[in-house]
Amino acid sequence: MAPVLWALSDLAVTGDPLFSLNSTSALAEALGRDRGIAAVPRAFVSFLSDTARPPVAAAALGGIALCLLAARPLGLRALHVLAALFGAGAITFVGVGVAGLSILPRYLTVPVVALCLFAAIALAGWTLLEAGHARRALWRGGAIAGAVLGVLAVAVVKADAPGRFATELRYLRAVHDDLEAVLAVPAVQDGLRCGPVTLPNYRLVPDTRWVLDVGEADVIARSDDRRRAAGLLPSTGVALVAVGEKNVRRIGRADGTPRTTNRLPDGFREVARNRTFVAGVSC
Repeated sequence: MAPVLWALSDLAVTGDPLFSLNSTSALAEALGRDRGIAAVPRAFVSFLSDTARPPVAAAALGGIALCLLAARPLGLRALHVLAALFGAGAITFVGVGVAGLSILPRYLTVPVVALCLFAAIALAGWTLLEAGHARRALWRGGAIAGAVLGVLAVAVVKADAPGRFATELRYLRAVHDDLEAVLAVPAVQDGLRCGPVTLPNYRLVPDTRWVLDVGEADVIARSDDRRRAAGLLPSTGVALVAVGEKNVRRIGRADGTPRTTNRLPDGFREVARNRTFVAGVSC
């Protein structure tokens, strides 16, 4: 059901039901991302640990061990459900590699959910044991001690996480506001009549298309290897460049793309500037 809904959303937004699939493959090739079945084994282990976070992954291993030790009192049905969930997600991840798609952590979301549930069993599975079970008190004590230590560790290591999250949200909002502002400048609007908008790379292509409500051909990444190799990058229209150290690092550069893409192309003159972007026009 999920793939069908995904394809329908692609069809509604882009007009192409396979847009996400094709775009992901093309982008993986351009950025040199790990692809294919050979990259799956190493990525599977590292992505599971990184996505679930080491403390949760460790708790999940403990939960799996406890499930095996106490399988009979816990009931095998619950264990089978979690194992099936993990297995289905793992098979999907392998399928992504077989299909030649980019191997990314988000494709392990389902196995990570299973790991989180196993971690929950490590912390609260003792409640499933009968009141007089020999292991109930021991399991409960270990779970409470582990939870307290985990909370203290997170409080120390991640004390600044809420502040960093809020800062990141403010930054993304500011970038979007600056994008809207620079595209609304009259000189930039005039330049749009001469050709498409080009950006340093793929990062802000969807946002720009959304802001302008235009099609795929109207917003182009200058990092597109095929266009650059064929000499098909537009010589007229609007070119946006990121300015400022943080902006250049976050939106002006991308893996596998030359830094020269974050410069105004020859023939484009600067017509607008704000804290995030410089806009050039050529007609």
